[in-house]
Amino acid sequence: MEKYFIFSDESGTWNSKDVYYLRSWILVPSENLGDFLISQDTKSYIKSFFTIVKLSEFYSERYRIRTEIDSALANIFFNLKNILKDYMKKIPKEVKGAVNKILFLNIYEKYCWVNAINYLGLGSEKIQKVFIDSPQFNKKEYLEILTYEGIRISKDKVNIVKSANLNKRSVEYKGLLYADKYVSLLRKLLEERLTEKKLKDFADFYKETHIEKGNIIPGIEKVFRRDEMIANRLIKLLKD
Repeated sequence: MEKYFIFSDESGTWNSKDVYYLRSWILVPSENLGDFLISQDTKSYIKSFFTIVKLSEFYSERYRIRTEIDSALANIFFNLKNILKDYMKKIPKEVKGAVNKILFLNIYEKYCWVNAINYLGLGSEKIQKVFIDSPQFNKKEYLEILTYEGIRISKDKVNIVKSANLNKRSVEYKGLLYADKYVSLLRKLLEERLTEKKLKDFADFYKETHIEKGNIIPGIEKVFRRDEMIANRLIKLLKD
């Protein structure tokens, strides 16, 4: 059975004013690791996938826990207003931030991984090692979501690292560099002025990291639905 090394990186900060949060995955078959390290021609065996979260949708979602937290905080401050005093502005922000972090990690981030695992057809037995470039979450919490039944990656296979600290000649560094390049190019398409060069850069990289040429990721039309002309240009580039 073919096994894979998985490299994953993110772009955007889930709790900031960014418009989008993106995550990418690069898959390299274990048997091709040597070729991957020394060759520039990877398109015959690498697979890739990305997910996009529109952060305004996350913050506008009406989760019951948010309503209950707001109500509880209001009661706490009413009863303790004389004791809390200077902390009254800080505590609600910190509590709400913690709640949003838990919600994002255990709903949005988790299902980004579920979607990737499902799309790429990865059972736990096919995964040899996973390298994740320092996610914006507590390591213990992050490992917990990866053992979720829809993902099922055992903790001993997961390596959470800082790519900046890796040997630049290592497989891990090159794999994470690919993952970073993928979401960085896509981010430019989403948030900056779109040029033919940026469209072509993304299309070239997309095709380089897919086994089936012209295989368009489901939903890419929706990502660019705000501008049908751009969507059509990008799709045409991916198909050519």
